[in-house]
Amino acid sequence: MVSYTLRRDRSLPRVSWSSVVEMKSGKSFEGESVRSFLERVRTFTERRPEREPAGSMTMEGSGIGEVVVYSMAMSPYAAAVRLLLAEKGVEYSKTEIKGMKREQIQPWFARINPKMTVPAVTLAGEGGVETTLTDSREALAYFEREGAPGRRLVDPAKERETWSLVDEAYAIQLAALYCDRFRRTKPAVLEMMEDMHAKLLSELGRLSEEEPQLREEYEAKKREKETYLENFVRGSGKVAENEARAKALLDRAESLLGPPSTQEQEGFLFGKYSVADVVLTSLLATLLTFDCEPLQGRPNLAKYWDRVRHRPSYAKAGVVHSLPLWVRVMTSLASAYYGGRAAIARMLKAK
Repeated sequence: MVSYTLRRDRSLPRVSWSSVVEMKSGKSFEGESVRSFLERVRTFTERRPEREPAGSMTMEGSGIGEVVVYSMAMSPYAAAVRLLLAEKGVEYSKTEIKGMKREQIQPWFARINPKMTVPAVTLAGEGGVETTLTDSREALAYFEREGAPGRRLVDPAKERETWSLVDEAYAIQLAALYCDRFRRTKPAVLEMMEDMHAKLLSELGRLSEEEPQLREEYEAKKREKETYLENFVRGSGKVAENEARAKALLDRAESLLGPPSTQEQEGFLFGKYSVADVVLTSLLATLLTFDCEPLQGRPNLAKYWDRVRHRPSYAKAGVVHSLPLWVRVMTSLASAYYGGRAAIARMLKAK
């Protein structure tokens, strides 16, 4: 079983509306600069256990021993893998990668997953041989292969349609959608993301020099993050095509979930709950997290969402469909800080 620990930290000052007003005016916050306070919030929010242990890991007959999932709570791709394992009854340990501390680019993790992304899944096999899966789509297929532990989540008679919908979901670049949402509702968050990526790129450059055996991987990651900045944070050129992909997928799901025909319908995409439902559940959770309104005008999908989020596997996998408190605090403070900074810049320019 995956266990979760909630910790409380009382070292942070209380936030009040008067404090936010002070922040907007550029004043210090209880003797502390706004930038310093934001950094402390970031540090505080990442104080999580490094490893959340499971029970017995031995899966007789599967050739798989201990399963470790390197994850981030808000990653839809990591959520899909955790949800699949929960549905199949496969026990695992979870190591939470602390994105705000940039753990995903540290050498110890880059050696596990050279892509420096989550999820990464390590599996202890026979004779001490370890397998590492560095891509969530790869992990879904691995645990659905012949002889894999747990029950199958793909009906052999509907295998092509099932994986087709999975691949349709994976074709959506979610960053284009949530960055556009921020651009329209909370533009200061994009400024914060720009600053955070500047620090990330700086650290990637430093690590590239300090870790020559990983230089190629770090340089590739730098190029990837620079492309991300240009395509999603600074630009909106990818929005229309990804909105179209999301709409097509959600409309297809709405149709599949419509009134049953002559074949048996159990309220899921292809009859029984499948890997397609795993991926769609994770996608819907992310779209709802960022207020992208995927259920609007889709009554079948709305009923479906109510069913899947109440399955035991949803809670067991720790899927989230709203911004955690620490993220809401950060975005509010970012709006105050960057909004205040922009106002001061306008005043100085006017002079």
